[in-house]
Amino acid sequence: MFDDLYTQLTSRIPYKTLIFVPVALALLMLLLIPNLPLGIEFSGGTSIDVTINKDVSNEEIENLESELSAQGLEDVNIYLKKTVASDKRTLTVETTTQVESEKEEDLIKIIEKYSGRLNKYDSAEAKLSEKPSKDQVSTLAQRLGIDSDDIKYDENENLLKITALELEEDELQSALNYYFESNIAVDVYKGNLVINPISPTLGETFRTQGMKALLIAYILMAFVIFVAFSSDISFEAVALSIGYTALVIILISMNLINNLFAVAGAIVIYLILMIVFIVYKFAVPASAVIAAATCDVIIALGGMSIFGIELKPASLAALLMLIGYSVDSDILLTSRTLKRKVGTINERIDNAMKTGLTMTGTTLMALLTLLIISSMFTQIEILANITSVLLIGLIGDTMTTWFMNAGILKWYLEQPKRKKKKFKFGFSIFSR
Repeated sequence: MFDDLYTQLTSRIPYKTLIFVPVALALLMLLLIPNLPLGIEFSGGTSIDVTINKDVSNEEIENLESELSAQGLEDVNIYLKKTVASDKRTLTVETTTQVESEKEEDLIKIIEKYSGRLNKYDSAEAKLSEKPSKDQVSTLAQRLGIDSDDIKYDENENLLKITALELEEDELQSALNYYFESNIAVDVYKGNLVINPISPTLGETFRTQGMKALLIAYILMAFVIFVAFSSDISFEAVALSIGYTALVIILISMNLINNLFAVAGAIVIYLILMIVFIVYKFAVPASAVIAAATCDVIIALGGMSIFGIELKPASLAALLMLIGYSVDSDILLTSRTLKRKVGTINERIDNAMKTGLTMTGTTLMALLTLLIISSMFTQIEILANITSVLLIGLIGDTMTTWFMNAGILKWYLEQPKRKKKKFKFGFSIFSR
């Protein structure tokens, strides 16, 4: 199916022109990254999770969103998640507004109109014929392992109200029957409301840690690539490069490199030293792989901005996965093109392209299937988030690998052979 695809493509479009297609796309996407929406884990805000046993229609969700926005909540996002193991569903409300504790009751009343009764904790109500004594309340509280203040009596309705982190209906029923010496009907309501406030400071911390993880993964990926394409390296070169890699990671983890320009400078110096220490002979192919992986991440981030996909821990994990997949496909192309000596350059690229596009095609189909299932049936938001980012990234990876990287390799191999000197240090710190 993909036989001679690269040869046919470059017969119509010059391969040097194809090199700049993903570069131009990455530059365009780079302009969109500042508009990338951040999840509340990174921006700060409030997340409200409500466990319900019924469906909520799209119209009801829109009405709830409007009512909450009218209460002053900003950037309200509401979605329904299904639990695979049970019939229960989780209605999640996210907002970038910090909800004050005194305002929680008003919001709960609004949400209750669509979800039914809400409880932060387990609660129970029992109808009594008379007000219980203090001794009865104290003994019951001790039996249930709760404080006496968590047991209240409503004299207007003759209701005994109990609140606890966890209540077992059978145990509560047995305790009430024993201490009040009568068969008392009790209604137990399980806790189904969780309110998680995330301060902007905490969100910034999460964002910083996430960017550090992405940066460290990028640096380690670069090191692996440089070693993979190394030639005639010395023990000193490897030791120095490992030491510098560890130094950069330590500086980042200790917040000694936290300015954007400082990070960019550290990466540039890192790449230059890796080329000098390790790659010398294969600097162009190794750098092409790094550039392709960089473009893949930029394209994925730009696509997230276009489609309104929030940057969350799940999507950040997808970006880390994308780096690994990008390197995998680029190394496949580079190794088959450089190491194999049989056939012309185009034939070697065609052979690698056939395998690579088959791999990418099957991965895309699997991701598309997972996206449909997680979005329409199971409604597992984390899976939908991960698959969406990977789909965008892999589409971009197809262009960066087979347009840019393949073109750079073709140009590199077509250059006149020059005598390449082996890089030598002026001294050896390991010599006797």
